[in-house]
Amino acid sequence: MQNILTQTHLHFSTMQFSEIQALIQTDLLASDALIRKHLQSDVDIIQQIGEYVFQSGGKRLRLMLTILSGKICDLDPAKPQLLGAIIEMIHTATLLHDDVIDESKMRRGQPSANSIYGNAASVLSGDFLYSRTFEMMVKLNNLKVLDELARTSNKIAEGEMMQLQNCHRPDLDQAEYLEVIGSKTAALFEAATKIPAMMAERSEAEYQALKQFGHDMGVAFQVLDDLIDYTSAATEMGKNPGDDLSEGKMTLPLIYARQAATEADQKIIDEAILNADASMLPEIIRIIQATDAIPRVHLCAENLIKKAKAALAIFPQSAYVNALNSLADLAIERSA
Repeated sequence: MQNILTQTHLHFSTMQFSEIQALIQTDLLASDALIRKHLQSDVDIIQQIGEYVFQSGGKRLRLMLTILSGKICDLDPAKPQLLGAIIEMIHTATLLHDDVIDESKMRRGQPSANSIYGNAASVLSGDFLYSRTFEMMVKLNNLKVLDELARTSNKIAEGEMMQLQNCHRPDLDQAEYLEVIGSKTAALFEAATKIPAMMAERSEAEYQALKQFGHDMGVAFQVLDDLIDYTSAATEMGKNPGDDLSEGKMTLPLIYARQAATEADQKIIDEAILNADASMLPEIIRIIQATDAIPRVHLCAENLIKKAKAALAIFPQSAYVNALNSLADLAIERSA
């Protein structure tokens, strides 16, 4: 551990994901124990689904962001450990609900919970996780944090509803798209980084810096996730390619492709989105590759990550600041 801390402090080179995990391993294990404790239920199927979802992989980025932000803010480790567990459980609850709404059959390369246990059991298990987080929030004993977590949960739900409302809209523009993902995805990243500053009663400038970092990283993460839907195989992305198209979702790669496409190709995109026609995926991929959509999406994500990292300049250099910067870099290296 000391070697990682010293090396990072002296050189500030980009850390590998495993190095970041090693840096905060004790905290991650403590949060994991809290999650498993609060998964316990007398109803067998609830515990089965919860354990299945949490054991199915995932890098737990939001948990790591929470722990690292707590370290930067010199917070008592027990607080970000509990907060991180809460945020991870909120995230998992949203995944259970999302997979039912989207009729997804895969999640992280494995059968989704709803494809195994059914939609009703998955939705109710998601509800159980939400209710468990309420119990855990009370243990934080901080009304401001409770209010912020409640607002975050509301914002995520609003973002999902906005996305549903925007389905089958080929005329969706970039500003509308960014508003949706700023709510449904970035809100939880933002909560993970800013709430530790709130709990530690850090300055407004430091609070805003961590808030900015979380928001921009969250948006960049989702932008690239939406690109991967058109550039990776199912084995690489952990879900079926073309899922967004089959739901009639107009994401940034398609927005950019439609802007640059010929009139004939624009009509193809419009038809595919209006009809949520996944059979048109090969044609859509052809159009995306024929335009500047892919490099534009990458540039958008890269600019967001630059902004996120610039926000951290307010903090003294440390292993933990470097780890946050490295997580941001790793987030935009995931695309195919």
